[in-house]
Amino acid sequence: MVLIGITGQSEARAQRIVDFSFTVSASAQNKGIFQFSLNTPNFDFSTVGPDGRDYFTPNVVAQGRNGADTGGVYESAPGAITWTSSAAPRSTVSIHLVSGAADHSIGAMPDDALEVQIQDAAGGTSTGYQPFTAFTTLISGMDVRNGSNSVTGDLDLRLTVLDTDPRGTNIWTVRLRALGNP
Repeated sequence: MVLIGITGQSEARAQRIVDFSFTVSASAQNKGIFQFSLNTPNFDFSTVGPDGRDYFTPNVVAQGRNGADTGGVYESAPGAITWTSSAAPRSTVSIHLVSGAADHSIGAMPDDALEVQIQDAAGGTSTGYQPFTAFTTLISGMDVRNGSNSVTGDLDLRLTVLDTDPRGTNIWTVRLRALGNP
């Protein structure tokens, strides 16, 4: 019988461990957003008269004679002119009418024959119809956010055509300013 012996040496291998760390930094520049837009660049009352009669113009509602019986009244239809405002971070927003006499560039009707209104929206308070040259707040105190929390509302126009107004085309450029805080 033969015995075979196996001998060997075992080497203990030393484990090598390296610890390391690193730093990650970022300088966030969240400038946020603040947007205000209208769904239409123009609105056309088309044919109107001092009788306040319906001429079947799309998006125009004839209101008949004014309370003083001195002319006819026409309004934009509900939803004919809409606006949207978005803000991130959250902002308290007001919208102001900043049109002046120079913004009634064509026509001989009085500047303030046109009135503008923004209805209550997002907890804000409307000041009702305001004369075209009033340079005033249309709505204040709206809670505006971003995405699905953006705010959309109606902008309404009212036009009074007096018995004494001359015939002809008139063009008003409505200027609005939206202010957000913060």
